[in-house]
Amino acid sequence: MKFLVSFLPLLASALPLVFAADSTESNQNHGANGSPEHSQEGHGNGGKNGLNIVLTNDDSWASANIRATYDALKSDGHNVLLVGPAVQQSGKGGTFVVPSTNITAPGGEFGSIPVGAPYFGHDVKDDHIWYFNGTPAATTVFALDIVVPMVFGHNKKVDLVVSGPNEGQNAGPFLYTLSGTVGATYASVERGIPAVAFSAGNSTHRSFTTITRDKHDAATIAGRLTANFVAALAKGVDTKKSRLLPLGVGIGINYPVFGPGNPCVDPPFTLTRMTGGAVIDQITLDPTTGFPVVNNLVAPGLNTVINGRKDLPGETPIAAQCKTSVTVFSVDYDAPADVAAPIQKHLLLVNPSESSRWAMSEWPGLRVGPTSSPFGAFPRYLIVISDFIIDYREYDPAARETKCN
Repeated sequence: MKFLVSFLPLLASALPLVFAADSTESNQNHGANGSPEHSQEGHGNGGKNGLNIVLTNDDSWASANIRATYDALKSDGHNVLLVGPAVQQSGKGGTFVVPSTNITAPGGEFGSIPVGAPYFGHDVKDDHIWYFNGTPAATTVFALDIVVPMVFGHNKKVDLVVSGPNEGQNAGPFLYTLSGTVGATYASVERGIPAVAFSAGNSTHRSFTTITRDKHDAATIAGRLTANFVAALAKGVDTKKSRLLPLGVGIGINYPVFGPGNPCVDPPFTLTRMTGGAVIDQITLDPTTGFPVVNNLVAPGLNTVINGRKDLPGETPIAAQCKTSVTVFSVDYDAPADVAAPIQKHLLLVNPSESSRWAMSEWPGLRVGPTSSPFGAFPRYLIVISDFIIDYREYDPAARETKCN
């Protein structure tokens, strides 16, 4: 694979020079993912109804799935900016790590970036394909804050972040917290950008140079299905007037296993929920070696239905069939009020103090209960009238004039 360096003035020369790796050299040999006439079509334009999409993942910018999806989305007329990690970053969840050096040994994934190259850069033949040497969440935020203004311009908003398709499923609440693909998604949602995480059942880590013209190629199928879902999500929505998803809400999608030799090539989209048949890790000790062995456990904690539609099937068993699970999630992780209220009431411990004497002198019938405080030197207090919490704040002896809310 050949590499070239493109010295570009970025942000009035305020940023480091950008390394441009030629990661499309072999595209002529693998069809839709990188045929020259296809990969260059419509740069910066999208279509009349095309979305401005940031495409990312955790398997690296050089993985087969992300490149196949890039081409599938572009062929649908979307304006796509691919910004992926320089190297494999699976299992990082929402970990936020940015680089402090340029690319170190052994270089970019699949030899895509040489040692010593700048920590971010783009493909020399396609300025919409970028890498960043950080974790998935950090890569996505770097894309939104740095690369998008450089490529899309400061006045063009991002309509959607597409993360994946991951090499392997991420079904259930446990993997939701561990997956870098999902971590990039909920980081985007928390930033206020609609986002969807796509995870494929096929777990083979492949370079984009291995993609074939075969319609049964797993990466090609994943890209096509992802583009189909984006089209369905955007149907009838004018993104100049409306959001694709409400604030604080994202979507997690899990594809089944498909590809050569597998009859599952067009798994239907099926509405699901995270809980229901979901698994978490369990550790046992190997009787021979004595070392830990990890197994799946269908545990009650992550399969208790608290939020959402109770009638929907779990995404884990659905994605185990020839079906695609579609789960809507929220980044508001507070327990529902009716679940939290009895616990909050139970935690109202009475401990007379200067605070309680002051409070009770001004509020007859007021009870003040301290809780442990990891937030600073002062204890925290739950302030209650007639068993209803009216205030929850840190107690500061210097702020005696503070009134209860």
